[in-house]
Formats: sequence, C-alpha cells, structure tokens
Amino acid sequence: MDDRDKLCVSNYEKAEGFSQYFATVGVVDNGVVPLIADSDVNSQLSSIYFDSASVYNVIVNVNSKAAAGPDNIPPVVYKNLVFSLLYPLTILFNIIMQLGVIPCSWKIATIVPIFKKGVASKPANYRPISLTCTICKIFEAVIKSHLLSFITDNGLISPSQHGFLKGHSTCTNLLETFNNFSDFLNDSKDTLVAFTDFSRAFDCVSVVKLIYKLNSFGIRGSVLKCIESLLSGRSQNVKVGSTFSQIRPVISGVAQGSVLGPILFILYINDIVKCLPACSFSKFFADDMKSYMPIISDCSVNDFVTLLSSIEKWSNNWQLPLSVDKCNWMLISNRASTQNLSFTLCGLDLTQVDEVKDLGVLFNSKLSFSSHVSEIVAKAKQRLFLLRKCFTCCDCSTLILAFKTYIIPMLEYCSPVWSPTAINEIFKIESIQRNFTKSFQDCSHLSYSERLTYCGLHSLEYRRLVADLVLFYKIVNSITTINLGESISPLTNSCTRGHSRRFKLLPVRLNSRLHFFSYRTVKVWNKLSDKTVCSGSVAGFKQCLLDENLQEFLTFGF
Repeated sequence: MDDRDKLCVSNYEKAEGFSQYFATVGVVDNGVVPLIADSDVNSQLSSIYFDSASVYNVIVNVNSKAAAGPDNIPPVVYKNLVFSLLYPLTILFNIIMQLGVIPCSWKIATIVPIFKKGVASKPANYRPISLTCTICKIFEAVIKSHLLSFITDNGLISPSQHGFLKGHSTCTNLLETFNNFSDFLNDSKDTLVAFTDFSRAFDCVSVVKLIYKLNSFGIRGSVLKCIESLLSGRSQNVKVGSTFSQIRPVISGVAQGSVLGPILFILYINDIVKCLPACSFSKFFADDMKSYMPIISDCSVNDFVTLLSSIEKWSNNWQLPLSVDKCNWMLISNRASTQNLSFTLCGLDLTQVDEVKDLGVLFNSKLSFSSHVSEIVAKAKQRLFLLRKCFTCCDCSTLILAFKTYIIPMLEYCSPVWSPTAINEIFKIESIQRNFTKSFQDCSHLSYSERLTYCGLHSLEYRRLVADLVLFYKIVNSITTINLGESISPLTNSCTRGHSRRFKLLPVRLNSRLHFFSYRTVKVWNKLSDKTVCSGSVAGFKQCLLDENLQEFLTFGF
C-alpha cells in the first residue's frame, strides 16, 4: 500500500511505493551538537595507506555469489581478475584517500526491501538493504580493518556492545545478561529491565553528529573526510523484481548492507552507556538495547525512572528517535506477588510484559525458557513437513543433508543460553529428530540410537552438550569475548584430582542459577581428560570430544 492507501500491483508501483517511503525515513540535523569530551587516546587515525596485500586479501574473500551493485559489475569479476586489477585499484584507493573525496557513482545504492514482520502490505515493515558498487565495498573493507584495529587497540567501544565485533555474538550478549539476571535472583534480588527500540536506527543517524563523534574518538584527517564524503550526498532507488524506481536523495543515516555502516553505527550509539546511572547495566547488539538494575532498596525504582529519563534525553540530544510502542519493561522475580509499578517513556506509558523475545530467544519473568522450547519445536515441525513435501526424492543422504541445513540450526540457535534440563523438554526437542529418522523405511524398525548410527547423526541433546563445551573452550582460551564474572573461576589448588584446568563450582540456591550455562558446563568440563582441555585449537578440541565418554551427562545416554 502506498502513502494514500492505494494497492500497488505492478512491480514499478511497488518499487515507487517503497522508494517514496524510504526517502521520507530519516532526520534533518537540527544544527545542535551536544558537547562531548574527547576520548583519552593519544593516538589518531588520520590516514590509511592502501597496500597491495590488504586490497588482495579483501578481494579474494569477497562473496562470489553476491549481487552486483548499481554499476552491474558483480564481485566475481574482481575476484577472477584480481591480479590484473590489484595494482590500478591500489593506486586509485590511495588517490581517493589523499583527496578525501568519494566518487559520486559510489554513493548511489540500489535498495532491496526485506520483509521483517507484521502486515506485509506496509512499507514500514520492510528493512532497506543497500546494494552498493563492489569497488566501493572493497575500499570500505580496507578502511574497516584499520578502523576496527584502532578502536580495539584503544578500547573505544563499550564492553556492553556485542554487535559486529570479533568474538561477540547474540549468544555472548544473552549469556552475560542471564548471568546477571540469575545471579540477582540467587541473591534474592528482583530485577527491573527496560527493552528499548530505536525507530529506523540506521536510517536516522545524523551525519553531522556522527562526524563530530568520530572526531572525538581521534578519527581525523583524510580518513574522516572520506567517511564524511561517503555519507554525504547519497541517493538510492528501489528494485522489485527487475524493475527500478526513480532515484531519490537520502536524508540521513548509514546504509544497511554497506561495509562501514554497522561499525559507524555502534560508534554513534557507544556513549549512551555513559549517560545512564552507575548502578545500571546495559547490553547492546547494534541498536538492540536492554538496560536493567537489581532492586536493592526503595531508591532502586527511582533509579530506574532516572535510567529511562536518561535514555530519552540521549535520544533527543542525538536525534535517534525511540519507537515507544515497541519498548517495554519487565520485572524479573520469583515472588508470588509484587508491588504495582508503572513507568513512562517520552510521555507515554511503557508496557509491562511477563514474556519477551530478546535476540530470538523467548523467556519469561521467572527466567523460564519453556515457551521458547515449545515455539522452536512447533516451527521445526512445520519446516519438517515442508521439507518432506518439497523433496520428492527418497535418497537418505539428501534428506539428512536437508535436515541438517534447515531444521537443526533452528533447534540449536543460542542453545548455551536456554539448553533445557527438564526431561519433558529434552524429549520434546528430541522428538523432531526421532520422527525424522523414523520416516526412513530402511531403518524404521531400528531403535532410535541405532537409527542415529545408521544416519550418521548424534542426538540433539548430545549436540547441545558439545556446543556448551566448545563455547566454554573458546571462553577459556579467549577466542570468545565474554564477561561472566566469578561464575567461571579457575581452581588454584594444585593438589586436586583431574586435569590441570579445572574450575570452581560455586554454591547456588535456585534452579535458574543451577541450570545456567557456566554451572552446568563446569561440571562436565572438570571431568574431561587433560588431553582434551589442553587442545591447541577448536577443531582439535572437537576431535578430542569424540573420544570422551559423555553418556553420564545425557538424559537418554546417547
């Protein structure tokens, strides 16, 4: 539906409808730049030299199957002609860096609308993914590597941010969050949580204010000029099918789908943590933000009001609008009855929820994941039904590959966060694979464990246990960046039995803490052999796990 509620039928009408809507999304800078202190960094990133090695590494790692941008030159062309193009591209990039001016043709993007959720006829329910010129992406990728090294070496990014950074993921974000939640509950403290949603966050970044912030970080000189040139004077059209809309100017924002866009956004939102009360905690995944604090005294509720006011003030100062109707709050508590509370944000009542989906994981105010298990099982059954209908062949290996590709990832997404310990939930998830293997005539008469051997599969419970141990190995060896506090503490007593890398099992009071990732994984980790825990790589660790007897830690023993 277009802005006049007229139904768009042809591809051109659809493209124009999307284009008109996306052209209005954004903010016009108000000319007011809030003062912020320069970062305590002595070094600056003022210029980047493009050498052949860095350009080569970017080109050979581009996705050959990626779509072409407005110039209609697909990435595979650069990849196949890398040795012919390497020298002229290196010279071109260095000239652009010296001048600090990006070619106008690089600033045109083709938008592909990706449906998110809600009513499919509303353009607001689509995410605009930008397809830019491949040569521009190569240029941005080299800048990105230097930019990431600079902000990482100088500790410029808040440790609360988990999006688009090496060693971070949605899983690390959720584990740190639930580590705090369960720890507070274990100490008999309730927790107030605010889930914040920014409206069209990437599209509403003020370029003027972003450049000001980058300058305060120490990003200056020709690097800053190139970034400013890249973000200024942009335009875009929308592609639906093979039809394009008219080209329209972009008001503001960083392009979703570009190489530098995500990094620039997390730098823009980085300082919001400094505005919040010292007693609060925050976790980010790009623009996905949640802030929370334990209720320690009567003043905690007032502190939570201050937290909400601080978020609102930051939003207004930096012109990154909040979508209040999508924001909500939760009281995490084990108490049967709690006090009647209400909060407002931007002058509107904030909705209280007892159950929320955060980064794809559903949980309730008592930290139970039962609804999440039921939801993924229901979705897996639907997808399994479609898989059986779509695949006409009866070849066992083909169907198993399809099952691994389309079903298992759905059942294992962020499993270290929610991995069940209740027998009925373990069995409910396992029933998906039980029914799938039962459908093969060649092995339908065999037991489940025999069918797994026949199909070359492991039980889903075993796979979740291995996922826990692999993540724990990455944490111990600093491959994954995560802060779980004292829940992962090495044993210092050298006289203990077992291997040399054992960890403490801290006393817990509640099941929510007893079943948390660190506690349940440490019990298994401490029983592994010294050879396994001292493996030199993740691949070596996984191989050693195959020789470990983990049956005692599995409900069904296979």
